[in-house]
Amino acid sequence: MTANEELQKEIMEYQTAQQQLQMIANQKTQSNMQVRETKDALEHLRTASTGTEVFKSIGRILIKSDLADVKKELSEESETLDVRLKSLENQENKLKERVGNLEKELLPKIQKAQAQGQG
Repeated sequence: MTANEELQKEIMEYQTAQQQLQMIANQKTQSNMQVRETKDALEHLRTASTGTEVFKSIGRILIKSDLADVKKELSEESETLDVRLKSLENQENKLKERVGNLEKELLPKIQKAQAQGQG
């Protein structure tokens, strides 16, 4: 493999890592919204009186549900979402580090290739 082919391969690896980082950032944004919505719903349920009728969405319909059951389901969902968010944050941090390292490695190589192309 020539030096130019090797550089092209490394650039593609860098671009792939950047795309993965963007996907993780998008997933993290979506998860943050879900966490907020779930915690808001839980807060409303906590302030609801015991006899309050509660409905939950199943597909395209609403089903009357037990208040305690819905609270429990939302609490479990909130915990699951928190774990997912932590996982996404860890992935994001690792990818940021990888992208930064690839950038540090690539920049001098690209500058050298450009200088050789002009010389």
